[in-house]
Amino acid sequence: MAKDSAYALSAKFDYVRWKNGGMMASDQFSSDQDEAEMSPSERRINQVVKPVLDSTFKLAFNNRGQLVKPFSYKSGRKIPTMFSPVNWEVYQIVFPVEKVSIGDEWTNEREIPIVGGKRVSTYYIESIFNSMIKIKVDGKLIINPQVTKKFSGRYKIDEKTKRLISAKIEMEENSFLQGSLKAVVDIQSQ
Repeated sequence: MAKDSAYALSAKFDYVRWKNGGMMASDQFSSDQDEAEMSPSERRINQVVKPVLDSTFKLAFNNRGQLVKPFSYKSGRKIPTMFSPVNWEVYQIVFPVEKVSIGDEWTNEREIPIVGGKRVSTYYIESIFNSMIKIKVDGKLIINPQVTKKFSGRYKIDEKTKRLISAKIEMEENSFLQGSLKAVVDIQSQ
């Protein structure tokens, strides 16, 4: 791939689920639940989520994994900020300029275009086995000085093609009124 080339990707979400519980409220939602079984508040949420599930999104990354075209609907319209947990930019791995090997780690810091703030990620190459590279990530999203969300996860990458095989990233958020919320993104390449 040429130095100034980019990967154009399209993405589709199969479902959105969350569960939180706090001192003032306990709530859960699953978009794959039958709408007839949803409570009135779940139906309202479903109406907001449905356009995201019924759409295909586009984005582009350079040869190091840096976002060069933000996550948006195919029409070019940006996704709503309430869907920041499904923002691909949050989970994209950014590779270092220099070569790395097993046991090496590198840190990347970058701005987050949809929700604002920045993402600081530290990657660690855990192993290379059966043509699969396993990379661990730990990091944080700093939305503003009062809001920081920590995340961790793992990527599996094909050693020969350098394509992502899978990734699982977990992010936790705590709020006094809503309690804790865990966003889990499980990515499987096809």
